[in-house]
Amino acid sequence: MATVTPTRYPDPDSRMIRVGWVGFAASADVGTEVKMPAHRDRSVQVIGTFTGSLGITIEGSNDGGTTWTALTDPQGNSIVKTAAALEAITEFVGLIRPRATAGSGGAAVDVYICFGGNYL
Repeated sequence: MATVTPTRYPDPDSRMIRVGWVGFAASADVGTEVKMPAHRDRSVQVIGTFTGSLGITIEGSNDGGTTWTALTDPQGNSIVKTAAALEAITEFVGLIRPRATAGSGGAAVDVYICFGGNYL
């Protein structure tokens, strides 16, 4: 299990922040959580090489990171990706992170979440 540290990418438009986790490779790799309370609109893009049945689940927590739950897309489906994809995230949560599920290694997957919208 590896911990994947996020990078915040600056944008001249302060209404948007992009955060990326680069290098998911095997089951149980987990991204360090981020907190973006001022930005209610969120979308996630998952890209890279999905080998060994690697899946990426986007999770949220409202209890400070003790309990994590899969977040959903606007159709109510849990956001679990096994191929490149771009999805809106429905829930507004205190903490958010990606986590690798399944997978036997050899993958090279990156996750980018865009936080935007009007400030609360």
